[in-house]
Amino acid sequence: SSEKMKIKIRSVPLFLLSLASAHVPENDLLGRMYEEFHLFGGAEVRILAADSDVADAPFDSQYVLSLEDMRKHFYNEGRLPDTGAAPGELSLALTDDETVMRISWATMDKIIENPRIELVSPCTSDGCIYSATTTTYTVPQRWWPQFNGSLHSSLVSGLISGETYSYRACSDSSSPANNTESCSDYYTFKAPPPLSSPTSIAIIGDQGTVMPLGFAISEKLTAVQDELNIDAVIHVGDLSYAGIDTAFPHLNVSKDDEFEWIWDLWQLQNQPIAATRPYMIGIGNHEAWYNWTAVTSRFQMPYGPYNNNNNNNKKNNKNVNTNAVSNVSVSNPPFWYSMNHGYVHWIHTCSEFPMDNTSTQGQWLLQDLSYASLDAQRLITPWIIITIHRPPYSSETSWIEYRNDLELLFNKYHVDVVISGHIHAYERTHSVGNNGLSIEYPKNYHNNHNDNINDDNDDDDVYINPIYPIYITQGNSGALQVEKWVHPVPDWSAVRWANGYTNSYKNNQYHQQTENENENNNIYPYTYTDTFGFGVARFVNATSMLYESIPVTGNFSDKFWISKNV
Repeated sequence: SSEKMKIKIRSVPLFLLSLASAHVPENDLLGRMYEEFHLFGGAEVRILAADSDVADAPFDSQYVLSLEDMRKHFYNEGRLPDTGAAPGELSLALTDDETVMRISWATMDKIIENPRIELVSPCTSDGCIYSATTTTYTVPQRWWPQFNGSLHSSLVSGLISGETYSYRACSDSSSPANNTESCSDYYTFKAPPPLSSPTSIAIIGDQGTVMPLGFAISEKLTAVQDELNIDAVIHVGDLSYAGIDTAFPHLNVSKDDEFEWIWDLWQLQNQPIAATRPYMIGIGNHEAWYNWTAVTSRFQMPYGPYNNNNNNNKKNNKNVNTNAVSNVSVSNPPFWYSMNHGYVHWIHTCSEFPMDNTSTQGQWLLQDLSYASLDAQRLITPWIIITIHRPPYSSETSWIEYRNDLELLFNKYHVDVVISGHIHAYERTHSVGNNGLSIEYPKNYHNNHNDNINDDNDDDDVYINPIYPIYITQGNSGALQVEKWVHPVPDWSAVRWANGYTNSYKNNQYHQQTENENENNNIYPYTYTDTFGFGVARFVNATSMLYESIPVTGNFSDKFWISKNV
């Protein structure tokens, strides 16, 4: 057994140990963070100590969990496979065919017999058993364990829109000494909704495991996803933080190193979410290690409805205007791709590659937007939402401007919302264009939408037929918050918060709280976890959408509507 103890960093770098939240009293953990953690690079938890000749780890013994502790926590919850052939890390993904769902998983054994998905209720017109393809990947071997297992992916076809299916992933061990069937627990999912129908999408950015609160985001979303009727999850980059971009020379760890088992822990952590609804990803800077090997091996995203590198797109997307589709530039999932889902055309872009109009991605984006904006197409998917890891607008001091070319494109094709991460904070702009010079302010919402959302707040911000996009930074989903805001607050910034403090816009009044200043020169009480959270985008119908930020703790919740004509 593994006792909780002060662990020497020489054996395992402590900042990489994932904490099982059941063992971590929230207030005590966060209260110690600024006092006892050493911060390097201003963005992530870095614990410098401790070898026997340096110091012990700073946490008291009750807070320190080994990797074995985390594995036991997942095992007790049924997430951790009990044999090398047992499936784990289950994850769903949408495909270019609304009747097909991709189900992916991992096994810790590299040689697996008969990997498959078994539907138990109901079967589809294509049957009950779906075989899987198997791959693996390798990265440079270092002194810590790397990934030595297999990755499996199965396409479950013949789905009926909105129908609920129960399934499990199974495989057979190839070991003569253990020639048995191993299966996951049963999970359920709904087939994708039809086009032009309401959807609710959870938005996550910059999560990780213990960076420090990625696990808390997972547990909060797991607890409320059914209540919120979440149809899918979109993660806007910086997924697992297996690549940390920080060197520890005394530990023989360089900036170029990635820890593959952190990918495994992160996917186990998110399994209760990803195994029950599609988990769609974007790419951030922390996925770049070893030429993007881990993320491109573990995730397969769709090409997109207007793309010519999928020969089935015209056939499978019957409601897509296919005139001249053969001329569309090539998408490159998971880096840049698009998808139609409900009322929305989602465009996932990658800020880690060139996006100017001479680049491959830029040309693809231009053509994808041009097709999505056709009148006939906009009647089917009237909302155009773009995700991009680095935010085009941010009032955080480290933000680097690069919005000009993108902003002109977004405005020309009437993009509704742009969602980003990268900055470990939440920020929402007003409808803004012209490099911040053109601003449309909201009107108050008085509950006049015809919908089924329970909302007793009669003064939510509502933007009526906005000319420009609203930009959201939802990078507060787990990574350490040590952000610094520019002052005064830019006119285009509606709401922003990080580090337990908030700058918010309401009724044309700014309410400011910073660590060192307020009008009475006092420090307002706060809880650090209050500014961590995720978003939910609800597309109620063709003319109304609601976005809400949901905190891990406290009531730092932003909510706004967009109301427009089709």
